[in-house]
Amino acid sequence: MKIERNAVVSISYTMTNLAETLLDSTAERGPHTYLHGYRNLIPGLEEALEGQEEGFTGTIRVSPEKGFGERHPEAIQGVLRSSFPEDIVLEPGSQIAGQNAEGEHIYTVIKVTNDVVLLDANHQYAGETLLFNVEVLNVREGTPDEILKGDVG
Repeated sequence: MKIERNAVVSISYTMTNLAETLLDSTAERGPHTYLHGYRNLIPGLEEALEGQEEGFTGTIRVSPEKGFGERHPEAIQGVLRSSFPEDIVLEPGSQIAGQNAEGEHIYTVIKVTNDVVLLDANHQYAGETLLFNVEVLNVREGTPDEILKGDVG
């Protein structure tokens, strides 16, 4: 069966950047299973898998605009340190959940001073060209329930 909308697909992959730094892998947590055609993967990966079949292996290159987007300098903002609970650990590189206009969002702490915490709302992989070494392990038709939900249950 070819990968197309409403197919349930199981893949294993490693994701690196152009410097070959490992960013993500299914090696330890097991295959990733998703319903194809419902934006359950980044667009560039989903588009590249369209039409492939079980057993496909390859390296897929995903540009930032088809991945996690470009970096936006305006997404970096300072927040008063007093806005955070005193017991929260704020260190550069740590991630915290917060609210923005779209709802809950993950922010990366860039810098902490006595008065201000500099936060980055860009996705941690924004601006990165990504390389996926991927193997398609299984492809099947989605059940009516999965298709109704738009995701694998």
